[in-house]
Formats: sequence, structure tokens, C-alpha cells
Amino acid sequence: MFMIPYEYLFEEHARHETRNLTIKGHPSIADGEYAYLESYCPDPACDCQRVLFRVFSRRLKKTVSTFSCGFVSEGEKYEPELEPYGPQSPFTYSVLDLVAGHLEEDPAYVERLKTHYQQVKSVANDPHHPFYERLIAWQEEIEKEERKRQRTERKQQPRKAGKRLKVPQDQQSIFEDIAGQMDEFCRNNLDDDCSTLAREMAAALARKRPSPLNKGKPNVWACGILYAEAQTNFLFDKSQSPHTSTDTLCDWYGVSKSTAGNKARQIRDALKIGVLDPKWCLPSLLDENPLVWMIEVNGLIVDIRTMPLAIQQEAYHLGLIPYLPGDK
Repeated sequence: MFMIPYEYLFEEHARHETRNLTIKGHPSIADGEYAYLESYCPDPACDCQRVLFRVFSRRLKKTVSTFSCGFVSEGEKYEPELEPYGPQSPFTYSVLDLVAGHLEEDPAYVERLKTHYQQVKSVANDPHHPFYERLIAWQEEIEKEERKRQRTERKQQPRKAGKRLKVPQDQQSIFEDIAGQMDEFCRNNLDDDCSTLAREMAAALARKRPSPLNKGKPNVWACGILYAEAQTNFLFDKSQSPHTSTDTLCDWYGVSKSTAGNKARQIRDALKIGVLDPKWCLPSLLDENPLVWMIEVNGLIVDIRTMPLAIQQEAYHLGLIPYLPGDK
């Protein structure tokens, strides 16, 4: 669960109640004004009793330390913990010690933080609260950004790197010829994921009996396989990344568009490839491919992304979905 900034929900309160500190002449902290920006957990089922601090330098215009700590009983010592994925700086630990000292020495400030914690929880627990829609909008935006980040990461990871494809011995030579030609085109025009998926298509054709690869020229097969892959994954769409064009593909192999299109249709028929076919979908498109997430539950076809986590986990363990929608 992400922590929501207090100022996002209670802007007016935050303007007056956020602690600011002016540093001058400190041996290890740069001079300037610092704001102790607070964030809290908005999960209504969680009572973690914690505050996340982002200490913001107004002069440097950036966060110089990120850490969290729990509220403690009277007489106990505050022990803030650094957030491993939060912004830090060379004087992170000095700032952390400074804030910890304020928490121990200023009970009124701690009570203010506890009040802010309860205010956030009051919003999370009440759908009729005037700020509830603001909280939901924030959560949706955070989830959107997280999905975008995960898609970017998957695009940068080769599809099933190192996977050994099953190719019959008598088809090995023709397969390597076709695969090599496709690899070269993808290196220059597409990416590794496209190359890997094209190789999987070629291997599937090589395993057929009789294999259609025995008839026709390797360059035509290479062009046809990539043409079929591009049709299935919208690689001819200029708005996609990566993308190519029919002209670029066909000119590369010296094959006419009609020949390439006919060969692609032959390949789609042989492998029973449909539009948005999950089996032949590039990793970068899995999130947006509805067919990947449609499964049968109790006789009904449902989008597994809308189902409870327990059902999603069961579907994942059964191999019905490629990963847990919320844990990619």
C-alpha cells in the first residue's frame, strides 16, 4: 500500500501545520529551510500507526531524506527507518537524527502527527467523506503510474531469455536459416522480444508434420512469420513502440507485399493464430490484451483482474494467467 501525502487530502491544514525548520551552521546539514512533509497509509483495514517523512529542502528544491517511524508509548525511544526506495542525500542520517530528536522532545508535535493520521483514516473509512473521492483519485493515479512503470520494465526485459526451443533434428538447418534472418531484421528494426516471439513461431512450424518450412524459400518464410507477428501485435501501427512498416519489412527481404501477406495468412492458419491471441502476444502488450485475463469461473467468463486476490492466485498457480495483475 502506498502512503498518501497529507497535503494532498488536507491542503489547508498542511499549509499551517507542516513543520518547517531553518538550518544554519549545522556541521553536516546544508543551510536552508526544510519542510517535514508527512504521508500516511490510506488502507482502511490497516492500523499501522506510522508516519512517513519526506524532508524537503526548499533551497535545493528536492527531498533530501525519506524515512518512516511508528508512534511509540511514553518513555520509549523513536527509531526512524530509512525508506529503501525513497530519495536520500549525503546528509540523510543527520536529518533523520534531527527529526527523531524533535519527536522525543516535543510531545505536542507528536500529538499533531497522530491527529493527522486519524484524519487520513477517517477519510479512508468513510465513502461519504467530502475528501473520499480525492483519495480514490489519488490511488487510481498511483496505480496508473505503477502499471506504466511495470510495462516499461517488461519492455526492457527479453522475452523468456535463454529459452531452448524444441526443433526436430531434420528441421534444424532450415530453422536456423530462417531464425538468423529474422534476428537480423529485429536487431535493426524491432527488438529482442519480437525476435524471440518470431523464433517461437518458426519452431512451432518446424514441429508440424509435415513441416511447411520444407516448401518455399527461407527469406519468404522469415518475412511471412514477421508479417504475421506484426499483424497479431499491431507492429504496423506507428503509434506502437517498437513498430515497422510493410514497405520496410518486404523491401528488407525482397518479397512483394502480396506474397508476404499470403504467407502470413498461411502461418496464422497453420498455428491457429487469432487477433490478440494470448499465446502469440508480446510481453509489452499483455496488460492491455483483454483475452489474456478472460477465464472461466464457475461457468462464467470473467476478467480475472476484477476478481478477489485468492482467485487470481489460484488462476496463476494453474497457469491460466501469466502473472498476478497486482504483483507483476
